[in-house]
Amino acid sequence: MDYPLISVIMPCYNVEKYVHTAIKSILNQTYKNFEFLILDDGSTDKTKNIIKSIDDERIILFECDLNQGLVKQLNKGISAAKGEYIARMDADDWAHPDRLTIQVNYLLKNPDVGVCGTDINLWDGNKIKGTWKFPISDQEIKTRLFFKCPFAHPSVIYRKSLFNNNAEVYNSSYFPAEDYELWLRLKTKTSFHNINKTLLKYRISPNSISNTQSDKQSEKAFEISWLQVLSFDIPKDILELYFSTHKSFIIGPWPDNKHDLIKLITWLEILIEVNEYKKQLAPAKFNLMLAEKLWKICYFLSYKKINSISLYRQSKLKGFYSPPILEQMLSCIKND
Repeated sequence: MDYPLISVIMPCYNVEKYVHTAIKSILNQTYKNFEFLILDDGSTDKTKNIIKSIDDERIILFECDLNQGLVKQLNKGISAAKGEYIARMDADDWAHPDRLTIQVNYLLKNPDVGVCGTDINLWDGNKIKGTWKFPISDQEIKTRLFFKCPFAHPSVIYRKSLFNNNAEVYNSSYFPAEDYELWLRLKTKTSFHNINKTLLKYRISPNSISNTQSDKQSEKAFEISWLQVLSFDIPKDILELYFSTHKSFIIGPWPDNKHDLIKLITWLEILIEVNEYKKQLAPAKFNLMLAEKLWKICYFLSYKKINSISLYRQSKLKGFYSPPILEQMLSCIKND
């Protein structure tokens, strides 16, 4: 095999039903110059046997006797990778045949971009159940980072040169949102991009991490958002006053009474004012995203008869987002 340009890294644990499909989707890529690092995390089913039954010189299998966790396997794979680019893959997903070709061509043409993801299809193994689309431009992605993870992790490819050779890339303290925290650390080091194509089928199942550890994932996501709030240098007393308000805004539950909604609006107006001064995030996009989410909350609350729509219209955020006409009409019927 030629010196690989790409190292595909795929941890796996007890995925005997799905791993063959995932492996074949990578081996059948139209781009061929890659190594395929598969890290079995102590599987107790037939996963390892299935991997070993597939004969391809690009596959490099790492085995361990005990389950060490996803983050440990990811860091092990990156440390062993020989490629200039690291491509993530999950052992129960399916990659479009042109995925690597499209992504590596984009990175070769855009040397300033260090992380590149794609849109994904939600898939039950038989049918497509939906599509997740992600922000495209660097500015949009870094603004979305304030609210939630702006990449589909198993769709991502990134430059290995972004990391020190001896450093652990993923931080286990933030599992199962370790990817979200990584993008935050890389925010000031490189440009981001998402390709506006669905190049991965993301398997939805009750056993996925996003389902089995959804509460913990939400808590970690809030911690990462709060780290960004702290970087605004807002006075400590104000942070303490609005800590629970921000948590409600990011991961819920949303306010369900007028007092808490007014408090939320005040907090969002503070964030807008501070960011206008600091300009850590693109003000126009940041204001738009805040206002759009506030509208969703107010629209959701409109059935409670707490004048949520009027409060939205009285806020400073109303000028940053124009809600759909139908929602405005329906909200008038339900609310005021």
